[in-house]
Amino acid sequence: MALVMLNISYAPQAMEWFMTHPEDRQSQVESLFQSAQCRLIGAWYVNGSNRAIFVVEGEPENTRAVGIVALASKSVISCETSDLTAFSDARAYFARAQSIQKDYESRQTGSVPSFLASNG
Repeated sequence: MALVMLNISYAPQAMEWFMTHPEDRQSQVESLFQSAQCRLIGAWYVNGSNRAIFVVEGEPENTRAVGIVALASKSVISCETSDLTAFSDARAYFARAQSIQKDYESRQTGSVPSFLASNG
């Protein structure tokens, strides 16, 4: 199972409704993710904004599908997902990146492409 972070933005009307109907919404969000065979690790509002962050354990396709459900509700106006790598897995992650970089460089005949060039 992967860890995925969802960064969502609520419509202004949704935030207005939240203010006039304050309640603990975490159990509702947990239930939605459970329907997608995912587990909500944590949920946070980003203070001073119309955004919330959810960290979820599950298959990335399933967490993205929950984002689509939220967008379809029209209370959410954007949903970005980011796959997360635990620091305990970072060594293998960066080793794989190094391997890809070396393979890529071995395939090039000229200089490093501008989108990979360092500015410093």
